[in-house]
Amino acid sequence: MEKNYSQININKKIINYTCEIDDKTLIKKLSTLTAKLLYVNYDKEQSLNILIDCVEDFIDLFGCFAISKNVDSLLWSLVKNSLKNATNQLLRSHDIHYKKQRISKDIKAILQDKSISTIDFNFIYKPANSDFSNFYCNRLCEWLSEFVSDKTITRIKNDWALYFTRAFTAEWCSNQEYSKILNEFNHPTRPYLEMMNELEKYTKNIISYRKQSIFDENVLLEDIYVEIKGIIKHPNKSLNEVKDISPYLFSWVTQTGENMCTISGDPGSGKSTIMKMLACNLAQSGHRVIFINLFQLNFSTKKPAIDVLNEYISKISWMKTYDLEKDMPVILMLDGLDEIKVDVWNTARELLREIKCSEWNQRHKIIISGRNKIIDFCEEEIMQFLKIQVLPLYIEPQEREKIQKEIKTNSNLAYDLRDFYWIKLQKSLSFKYDIDAIIKREHLKEISTSPLLLFLLSWTIKNSGEAIEEIRHSAELYEKILECIYTRKYNRKAIDYYTWKFDEYKKILSLIGVYAWQNNSRSLLIYEIEKFCKDIKATTLFEKWIDYHAQSNPSRLLLLFFFREKIQEDMPSESEIEFIHKSFYEYLSAVAIINFISLINNINHNELLKLVYFIFSRSLISVEIMEFIEGLLETTECKTISTYIDNIGFLLSEIFNSDWEILICNDSEKNIEIQNYPHLIKCIKNVEENVIRLAEVFSNLQKRGNVEFDYRLKLTDCDFTSANMLWKDLSYSVFFNTDFSDAILSGGEFHNCNFCKIIFNKTIMNSCCFDESFFDNCCFSATHLECTKFSNSEIHNSKFESVISEGAYFTDAYLSKICFRETSFVAANFDDTEFEDIKFIDCDFERADFNGVKIKNTSWMNCSMKSAKFDNVRIAAFNLKDPEIVEMLSEADLTHAIFDDVPEEIIKKLIQ
Repeated sequence: MEKNYSQININKKIINYTCEIDDKTLIKKLSTLTAKLLYVNYDKEQSLNILIDCVEDFIDLFGCFAISKNVDSLLWSLVKNSLKNATNQLLRSHDIHYKKQRISKDIKAILQDKSISTIDFNFIYKPANSDFSNFYCNRLCEWLSEFVSDKTITRIKNDWALYFTRAFTAEWCSNQEYSKILNEFNHPTRPYLEMMNELEKYTKNIISYRKQSIFDENVLLEDIYVEIKGIIKHPNKSLNEVKDISPYLFSWVTQTGENMCTISGDPGSGKSTIMKMLACNLAQSGHRVIFINLFQLNFSTKKPAIDVLNEYISKISWMKTYDLEKDMPVILMLDGLDEIKVDVWNTARELLREIKCSEWNQRHKIIISGRNKIIDFCEEEIMQFLKIQVLPLYIEPQEREKIQKEIKTNSNLAYDLRDFYWIKLQKSLSFKYDIDAIIKREHLKEISTSPLLLFLLSWTIKNSGEAIEEIRHSAELYEKILECIYTRKYNRKAIDYYTWKFDEYKKILSLIGVYAWQNNSRSLLIYEIEKFCKDIKATTLFEKWIDYHAQSNPSRLLLLFFFREKIQEDMPSESEIEFIHKSFYEYLSAVAIINFISLINNINHNELLKLVYFIFSRSLISVEIMEFIEGLLETTECKTISTYIDNIGFLLSEIFNSDWEILICNDSEKNIEIQNYPHLIKCIKNVEENVIRLAEVFSNLQKRGNVEFDYRLKLTDCDFTSANMLWKDLSYSVFFNTDFSDAILSGGEFHNCNFCKIIFNKTIMNSCCFDESFFDNCCFSATHLECTKFSNSEIHNSKFESVISEGAYFTDAYLSKICFRETSFVAANFDDTEFEDIKFIDCDFERADFNGVKIKNTSWMNCSMKSAKFDNVRIAAFNLKDPEIVEMLSEADLTHAIFDDVPEEIIKKLIQ
């Protein structure tokens, strides 16, 4: 037989090596390989392993040539192992099984394609897109087509590039000997391999997340990690499902379809832990992962958010020469959407919108985490994303029913991960405590379902030695932790912490927390904190903290737990502290706000406005801070709550429509420094909004029944003209001599309030709720009261002129000495209401309900009653001697009215 050769040229700079392949040897080996598959006893469970066992033989055939030079042997080792690992992983991931059948193709023809005769060193620059890689993939598919379906072959061809690049990268990073090949390569291959070296370093750092210590304790992340469940919300499916989040996303990254995913959850629900452990697992499996804490990025209102993100990514060592359009897909993980520093809400929405329209969403996977509130705020931008909502460690039965209705599937929600997590905590922290003492107490259930809070609870149990069952909620837990750290109960040898009183030390920490909240950042520069303390007249306190910090003091211990410090000895202005978790500075902010509110009576008017401006103008108080404030107030004595409510009432009367003595200038020593007029308007609106939110705290406490005495928020002589109180809750308040002209109160809650001498001129009050409230001597002029509720309320000595009250509810109310002029009551409801000394002039009651109404000394002048219902109403209460009244009632529905004492001739006129 004539000897034929297939030449494979290995180009190394100038020198070429030619290696020979003997077709006889090739056919012999391939025949042996095929025989393995033909004559094996077929077993479905072993069919995948049969194929994988044969892969290496197939690759040996593919590279059946002799190489004499060491660097060439090294190259073949790199190529062969990459091909083997990529093929094995591809077969396993797609669950490809050998299906026994007769071989029909000519064995010799499988590798006689002359479309490639050269392996160039530059194939390493783009391994998956090289002719070499395509040649192998085609030969592999041609061989496998004898054993698997056409659909499987298509899947292999689609996924080969990804698996080969991943395997090639992993192989390169696994053996330092491969770096010798660098000396033989020129551009562009050398930069590519150097990039892989940088990728290896970056990947090792990602994988090391699992070895991170928790709050600098001798506890690693992997030691206490548990798989958290979440609701998986598919963009194109009506049915949601409950899955373990990390395993689900691990498989999702290799699937086609949507490329973006959001992970949302409450504070401390484990979002960041899930993200870190998922990043570890993905990186360890060969995926190219970029992990970014969004609070580290310097977003700006002057630059598109996507540009800031791309600039940050371009500085990552292995991304400097990366081609997003052509290179292997990346998994971009962005943690902490709610921790963006600048204009967090709008910047977050802008970032998601721009990522969605960028190259990132075309061929890469993006996973973004954030709290529920900000993910909900960005809902319009993420409608086509995969959305995952993190569930707590345990779900109460009544809550399960709500979730079950939402997901509409029979997912298992009756799980309880608390015991499993607690076992890990006890083992890691080396302590013993019965979990039942926590989970069986109603007031601790909320804490026990949060991974973060349960960890903090375990740490406090270990180090405080106190009865932890007395803790009622997260605010009290944080108080206990702070006290435990400050008094060094876990380190009794220290004796110098008495230099400061605990309350004094907590005050400076709380001011740092406020500044972190203002900047929406866990990372703060020390010199900026100093400037803030100077603005709020706390310079002495700050200096004392700095001096004391140089000694052995509680600050260092707190830095181990609440925040860390980064000291720049050569550049002190760049020294900073970084809170470990956002909820820590939210708790401290709540402490500072309560302290400030309790002291405002001791501050003169001008100084008070400045301090209010400095504290409340930059950011809006979040729901989480509000919850901490409520929790802290619940743990205090009644006197503290009384002072808080009194001072909030005083503050509301001071800040609205006040004369703010602010100049646009650079002298911040004497004046409040602002950028421009629009900036000033925004800041003042922030102040007004924040103070109203603080006023809502008391209403929340009252509704939950956590206030043991009857105390009301008093708002006297307030000027609320043009105020925006949309959807606010100021229930249990007393309003006296207050002007709400041109204000917006729509959707507001004003349960159980007293209103005396109040002006509501041109006020928008649609859908407000004034149930069980009292009104006296109030003026409603050109007011909008559509769908507003006055159920069980009393209204006396008041005027309603040109008011729109369509769909309003006056059920079970008592109205006396009121003049309603030109008021629209279309479809209003007056069921079981009592009218006494009322004047209705030019009013429209079309389709209104007067069922069970009691009428006394009430006049009706030029009113319309078309289709109004008077069920169980005494018609004799009307002045039936007035023909206009009779004509008015004739338009109404009197089918079930009471006609006692009504003359027969009048009845005929009314029901004709």
